[in-house]
This record gives sequence, structure tokens and C-alpha cells, in this order.
Amino acid sequence: MNRSEKALIYKDLNEITSSKQIILPMTIVPIFLTVIIPLGVLIGANYIGRDSNMIRQFGPLLKKLPSEYMAYNPAQLLIKIVINYMFPPYSL
Repeated sequence: MNRSEKALIYKDLNEITSSKQIILPMTIVPIFLTVIIPLGVLIGANYIGRDSNMIRQFGPLLKKLPSEYMAYNPAQLLIKIVINYMFPPYSL
């Protein structure tokens, strides 16, 4: 790496670290995607087992899932659906 490349890298890093408009989204979005959403799913899975009315409302959706999903209880089913269908697009 020559001197001009190092200067360019230093300049870019300096601009990134000096701007709150760049730093805040770089910290908030990953925290939201890796902490807040999974925590919400786990809390929801904790309470979904107590509300059988919610499960009946999702009946048409559950019929479209693979048959292996019917062996899970509602809390396990919620976690399995979220992990297999919601989280993969986050990494694309």
C-alpha cells in the first residue's frame, strides 16, 4: 500500500468517525436487527402459548407451511418461522 492509498483510507475513516449522521445508523440498525427483534420474538413466543385464539387466526397460513411444522407447539412454531423465513433476508 503506497502513501496516497494510506492517506485516502485515513481521510475516509476520519470522515466516518467524525459524523454523527453516519455513526448513529451504523450502531442503531445492527443493534435493532440483532437484539431488539429477536428479543421481541422470544417475548412473543413466551405469550403465544397462552392465547389459543391467536393460533386459530393464523390457521390458513399454518396450512401452507410444510407438514413437518405441525409437530411443533405454537411457541416453537413461531421461533422456527422467524428463523427460517424472517431472519435470512437480513443478511442479503
